[in-house]
Amino acid sequence: MNTQVFITRAGGAEVLQVSQAPLPQPRTKEVRVRVLAAGVAYADVMMRRGVYPNMPRIPFVPGYDIVGIVDEVGSAAPADLMGQTVAVLTTFGGYSQYICTPAAEVIPVPATVAPELVVAAMLNYVTAYQLLQRFAHVQAGMRVLVHAAGGGVGSAVLDVGRQTQATFYGTVSAAKQEIVRQFGATPLDYHQVNIAQQLAAYTENQGVDVVLDGIGGKHFAESYR
Repeated sequence: MNTQVFITRAGGAEVLQVSQAPLPQPRTKEVRVRVLAAGVAYADVMMRRGVYPNMPRIPFVPGYDIVGIVDEVGSAAPADLMGQTVAVLTTFGGYSQYICTPAAEVIPVPATVAPELVVAAMLNYVTAYQLLQRFAHVQAGMRVLVHAAGGGVGSAVLDVGRQTQATFYGTVSAAKQEIVRQFGATPLDYHQVNIAQQLAAYTENQGVDVVLDGIGGKHFAESYR
């Protein structure tokens, strides 16, 4: 049997329910993964609240990313994946004891690294890389403002961003300013300063080249200005 955690209705953590399902069998080009760790991201919270884009109809099993061991391979999947520790961005279904996924989508990871450490980095760092490299094309000499810089994605952006040699500023609460500093960025305490005015002072009124804004809503207009 396969133990899974379902979202039974929109709401808080109380809507999560453990249930049993038949053990899944991999299709031709799939592998089955015995899950060792599943990530808990804000995307999962949004799913639980019923507001995540393109999510399945409730009830369903959430879980955006997992790390586990391949314990079965399909007839056309690479046989050398058997027994391999892998990471997978599942988007949905990760809160399972076993999950089947296309063999082409698994990423081998060292078995010597704790699975909870790997899974904690996956979604955050993939998101950070996509934002910096594939969308914003951040390069040396550019100035970048990162909102919520002390969070999972924000801190990953600062970490990945160090390789670009751009200048980073991060909005953050006072308690998390050291997180921003340790990545070589300048913290901006949104409780204490006017962000636009402070950035104008730091940049000699030139502003920034890129704003990464995960807050959204009316906040976008301020970020654009």
